[in-house]
Amino acid sequence: MKQQPIKSLRPIITVSTKEIRHNEVLDDQRQYLSDAPTPAGMAILLKRIDDGAIGELCEIGEEIEGKDGHLQSVAALRRQAVTALEWSIDPHDTEDEDAVDVAKYVQRQLESIVTWPETLEHLATANGPGVAVTELVWRRGELAETNDVPGARLVSYPHCPSRIGILTSEDMVCGVPASEGKYIIHTPNCRAGQPIRVTLTRPSLYLWTLKHHGVSDWMAFSEVFGMPVKHFQYDPDTITAEEKKYLIANAGLMGPDSHVITSKDVDFLMKESAKGTHPGQEIADWVDRKLSITWLGQTLTTETTGVGSFALGKVHDDIKTSLTVHDVATERRTIGRYVIAPMVRNRFPGQAVPMPFFNRHMVEAVDVESQTLNLDKLRYAREHGLRVDRKVEYEMLGIPMPKESDPADMV
Repeated sequence: MKQQPIKSLRPIITVSTKEIRHNEVLDDQRQYLSDAPTPAGMAILLKRIDDGAIGELCEIGEEIEGKDGHLQSVAALRRQAVTALEWSIDPHDTEDEDAVDVAKYVQRQLESIVTWPETLEHLATANGPGVAVTELVWRRGELAETNDVPGARLVSYPHCPSRIGILTSEDMVCGVPASEGKYIIHTPNCRAGQPIRVTLTRPSLYLWTLKHHGVSDWMAFSEVFGMPVKHFQYDPDTITAEEKKYLIANAGLMGPDSHVITSKDVDFLMKESAKGTHPGQEIADWVDRKLSITWLGQTLTTETTGVGSFALGKVHDDIKTSLTVHDVATERRTIGRYVIAPMVRNRFPGQAVPMPFFNRHMVEAVDVESQTLNLDKLRYAREHGLRVDRKVEYEMLGIPMPKESDPADMV
């Protein structure tokens, strides 16, 4: 199908004023939304988020990740599964010289941008709050720089949740619109125009709140029942006033733990807790497992304790691979729409040029069992004189078939 000429985006793209990057007052402000969390307070916060407080969602997501080592670990594992992969700009048709030239131009431009690797890592943080925004800086119609927008700056426009604004010092209410061609808007889990209705941060916040209270109760329990109490007794008939003062003054020098000083005529009873593990530990372990499921997928190995089998490990790897494939696909779609398309349109205004695509080079795991089975099949066919099509043999071996002009294939 013949491609239609594409209009240039030059009229709507301008050089950045650097307002997004250099407004240090807004970037340094923190609300500490996760301090002293309560179920009622979290419910109110989530309602504000549903009304468009994207910045609060991003901010509290960063806070709970910074306060929980397990959550930070699984979030990093999910994001680094994508950012650790090598990337390239590939043409859709390698035989088309124009398509190859356009892909080389985009590749060369992106590699020349110093901030581009940081932007790719910033876009990966959308796996959490569900949105990440980056400003594009254009000079003479070419992409020259990228400025990552802090999540606390983002807000939804009133009565239009799907439209994202960026708060500035000039507009602290609605902000400037994050228009296409000027900003990258990465929303990997967008639901029909609602970028933050279903996110990984929302269930993580519920689980983190539960773990926070469980661990707090566990620490209070340990402080009362987990530390020994030193009990000092004295004979009121024989001890002098000076000896009693000396005992009281020096009892605390034997260690920071609590102590009690009583007369020998006083019975001191220390109530002990029920034997067994405090439920706070079980709550923390349960929350950690659920966080792993939320971020890394519903797999058999996240529910299995102790030593797992090889089959469980294979299922776990398959689920993680599917999540990575999904994240790579959403990243490719975002970069193709918000970065590559305006770059090509500005470089080739009014021309029908083929669009390249952003590609991550995923390393496929080798299926040793399948390869061994194929070799056994080929060996069996040769031993029994069965005829096998040459093309089928090369496919089973997993190697490219040589051209007909290749002398090695004619032997």
